[in-house]
Amino acid sequence: MPFALPAALGVALGTQLSSAALPLPPRSSEVELGPAPAPLDDPPSHARRLFEFVPEFSVGVPECAAREGPGCATLSAGTELGLLVLARPNPFVGVGAAARFANFAIGQTTGFDRARASASFFGVVGRVYAFESGILDPFLELDLGVSSLDVELADAIHRGEVARLAPAMRSALGIDFALNSWLRLGTFVAFSRAKPSSASRCTLAGCEVVPADSTSLALGALSLGAGVTAALGELL
Repeated sequence: MPFALPAALGVALGTQLSSAALPLPPRSSEVELGPAPAPLDDPPSHARRLFEFVPEFSVGVPECAAREGPGCATLSAGTELGLLVLARPNPFVGVGAAARFANFAIGQTTGFDRARASASFFGVVGRVYAFESGILDPFLELDLGVSSLDVELADAIHRGEVARLAPAMRSALGIDFALNSWLRLGTFVAFSRAKPSSASRCTLAGCEVVPADSTSLALGALSLGAGVTAALGELL
């Protein structure tokens, strides 16, 4: 009997240690989790944004209604300033408004002390873009609106010609280079044309209405320019 108690204690201790070494089954309340989800990709650094403000500057040569005589036929190259405000509902389409102001210098013509021609445009603008993101952002543009045209010839007889609120359009092909998602630099070539039905011609004797195709107005222009695009809003 003296040896029976230690033997029994040894058997019980060994059984307890053996059961402790065995793995425990998972608790019913524990849920096995799958692999961790992959981290979200960072937005591209050249992604497009919802709103764009685009100041532009260009130089161009005019298209004239009359090919000879004083006025547009003696015009030299001129300059144009423009401002576009665009919304891009998706990376491939932009719509908005545009305002443009052009000024052409008339070359020295015998008998004219001072001469100039100008045009203004206000209208809506639409653009179609080629790429969703990336450094390059080429586009096609169409503007529709109204123009006011005038040419001033200050000599002994002529005073000038004016056409107001003439239907006008402008088309352009351009490409922007994205520095980041906020700023792009670009260049474009554009053609603009106004279609006035008549104009007012003024001389010392007074003013009269004449057909537009008999005037010396600059009805259009072919231009080459550059623009800076500041983009705002959420990424597309």
